[in-house]
Amino acid sequence: MKRSGRSFKSVCPFHDEKTPSFHVFPESQLFKCFGCGISGSVYTFLMNYEHMDFPEAVNAMADRAGIPISYKEESPDEKREKDLLYSCLREASYLYHKNLINPESKPAETALEYALSRGIKEETIKKYQLGYAHCGWDFILRNLRRDFKENIMEKAGLIIESRGGGYYDFFRDRLMIPIFDIKSNVIAFGGRKLDTADFEAPKFINTKETPLHSKGKVLYLLNIAKHEDSSKDYIIVVEGYIDALIAHQEGFKNVVATIGISFTQDHALLLKKYTGKVLQCFDPDRAGIDAAIRSSEPLTKIGLSFETISLPAGKDPDDFIREYGADAFQERINQAKPIFEFVLEEKLKNIKLTTADSSVLFLREMIPFLKNISDPVTKAVYVGKLAKILDVEYNAIADTMRGQNEEKINLYFNKTEELEQHIAIYLIKKPAFRPYLKNKLSPNHFNNLEIKALFAYLTSEEAKEDKAYSNGIDEELPLLIPLCTENLPQEIIRFAQKRKIPTDESKIYALISRVIRTSIPKTEIQILAEHFLKHSLKKELEEADRTNGKQLEDRLDKYF
Repeated sequence: MKRSGRSFKSVCPFHDEKTPSFHVFPESQLFKCFGCGISGSVYTFLMNYEHMDFPEAVNAMADRAGIPISYKEESPDEKREKDLLYSCLREASYLYHKNLINPESKPAETALEYALSRGIKEETIKKYQLGYAHCGWDFILRNLRRDFKENIMEKAGLIIESRGGGYYDFFRDRLMIPIFDIKSNVIAFGGRKLDTADFEAPKFINTKETPLHSKGKVLYLLNIAKHEDSSKDYIIVVEGYIDALIAHQEGFKNVVATIGISFTQDHALLLKKYTGKVLQCFDPDRAGIDAAIRSSEPLTKIGLSFETISLPAGKDPDDFIREYGADAFQERINQAKPIFEFVLEEKLKNIKLTTADSSVLFLREMIPFLKNISDPVTKAVYVGKLAKILDVEYNAIADTMRGQNEEKINLYFNKTEELEQHIAIYLIKKPAFRPYLKNKLSPNHFNNLEIKALFAYLTSEEAKEDKAYSNGIDEELPLLIPLCTENLPQEIIRFAQKRKIPTDESKIYALISRVIRTSIPKTEIQILAEHFLKHSLKKELEEADRTNGKQLEDRLDKYF
């Protein structure tokens, strides 16, 4: 590998290439290939290159570093209890499944009808061992009591102790979905309510925390998704069991689901063992969007590539797949957006960057997402994108991320707003200055939407025919107010009416140079600055009034 700035680079060991695109970043201890997209830590590298599992990779690195690894040995009693818990849950899953595929009661038939109505096929029900928990209070208790003690059933999360003593079934009258560990052992259940008249009961209940099961460390169907062929180098995370089941049924076997809990750091670490890229497809409502945003932190912090799949409003993943088909869902996958771009779009929908305060607020909300991006190249790209949207310097955002520049950012936005207000005064009070501004600026140069609209109108042919606008004298400014529309708000005109034309040449230079600095060389900007500092703009404007602005244009055009 060869040093390349803050990273080392070489040709990628995972795909054929002639130009090096494989980078290792010492600061974050991560690697990424910008050719094939694979990324991760040293453990990810060993798991992919040497075909190790995660424990093997950890052992290999520990041996290389000379670090001994100690393992907590289970006592014979602990191992015996775990074996009993696995057996108890396996038997419970069999009983639930038998209830559903061979219904012997009306409630069981209703459960099967519900599963089929959700688009779950019979072969899927059998393959994924879906079941039904009877309405009674002691179905599991009675049927498992012969082989397992009550304390084992309770530890497995199948029964709970009543206040008056004794036990009763935890799951009753529910469609049962078994949860598997990575080795395909049943470790828990999710139960979907079937009685729609029971408004108090939660729609889904899940097995409590047990010695075998922790919701924050398990992903539904990861036992299958981890074996997905290498042509799909990503895993898709959805919110619901049914979403994951329908996706698997239609061929998307690289889909997993969270289990009644928000996405956690442990989930992210679990996924990192099997992939370098995660796509998230949460419900397209506000709660789903917020969940996607929350999930970005644990994923991006550990270097996983993270993208978001967008669906139409009101469509859950299973609804979308059943209505539009697998090809349409694959198209949505292909259009997935990096999480930062997704968050950027969502934030911009709910905020208008028309004032200094709104811009500062927006920047404060976006900076945590930038900070969580571990890959320095990706972070630099998004800082640049955010700087362009806010029209601020790249270093201003970079400094703010380091907590060094909050005051400077506020001052920048306040000054930008002030300069745009000054140009609004010139637009309204000095018609002779309008042709020059029209030649040098455009409405898109302004952040303030009201001033943008005002500029567009006052530099138009229509404005030339309007006496109030063409005169531009203070006495006739009140005439503008009745003419205002939504695009020409009264606040701007009243603001201009109360202010005198500014004569601070440096402010005028700062405004013009800011909006046109991308189109003229720096040396010419410096010449323009010297001109404004040495001459009185006020005199030039007075002269422009007498010459209809021609002399002003001629003189200033020399400096651009």
